[in-house]
Amino acid sequence: MDSSRKTIMWVSKYEQMLFDMWEENIGILNGSELKSPTFVEFALRLQGAGFNVDWKKVRSKMDNLTKRYKAVVRELRKPDGKRTHWRHFKRLHRILGPRMSRKKLLSSTPFLKVDEQVNSDANESDELLAENFDALIEEPLDHSYYTQFQEEHVEENENYSTNESVPTMKLEKRIADPVMTPFESAMIEVVKQRTNDLNQAAAERLEVLNRHLSSTIEFQNKVLNMLSN
Repeated sequence: MDSSRKTIMWVSKYEQMLFDMWEENIGILNGSELKSPTFVEFALRLQGAGFNVDWKKVRSKMDNLTKRYKAVVRELRKPDGKRTHWRHFKRLHRILGPRMSRKKLLSSTPFLKVDEQVNSDANESDELLAENFDALIEEPLDHSYYTQFQEEHVEENENYSTNESVPTMKLEKRIADPVMTPFESAMIEVVKQRTNDLNQAAAERLEVLNRHLSSTIEFQNKVLNMLSN
C-alpha cells in the first residue's frame, strides 16, 4: 500500500512541534507561492524527532487544521453560534487569526491610495471581528445581550444621523457604566488591533510611494540630462 495514503496518528508532542514550526514560519508560508520546501523542512525536523512522516502528510495536516479553524470562525460569527471546545482553536487562532488579516491588508496593490485601501478594506471588518473572538472561547456568549447590543448600536447610529447633538439615553447609560462584558472587551481589542494594522499599512505604503517617487524623479533627471547634452 502506498505510504502516502496511510492514515497516521499525530500525538500531542508532534502536533505541538508542528504548531511551533508553523508559527515561526508563518511569514514565509503567507508570502511564498512555493510552499513545498517549507513542508519538506517541517517533515525532516519531525522525522529527526522520531515521527516518520513525509511532507505531503504535513501539508495535508496543516490544510485540514486551517479548514477546521475557518469553519469554527464562521460558526462563531453567527448570532446563535456556540462556544468552541476544539482544543487546537486557541493555538491556531494565535497563528492564523491576526496574521491572516495582516496578509489580506498588505496583499493589495502597493501604489493604491491609502484612503482608497482603507475604504476597500472596511468590507473585511466582519471577518476581523470573528477572528478575534477570544472571549467566546473562555465563556459562553450571552446571545440575548448580543442581540440587544446590535439593536442599540443600530438605534444609536440612526439617532446620531438625524441629530448628533442629542445623545440617546441608552448611549449615556452605556458610557456611564464602566463595567464591560467580555464581548465588549473583545470588540475594543479588535478595534485597537485593526487601527494599529491600518496605521502600519499606511506607513509602509507611504514609504513605498516615497521610494517610487524618488526613483521616478531620479530617472527623469537622467533623461533630461541626456537630452540637454
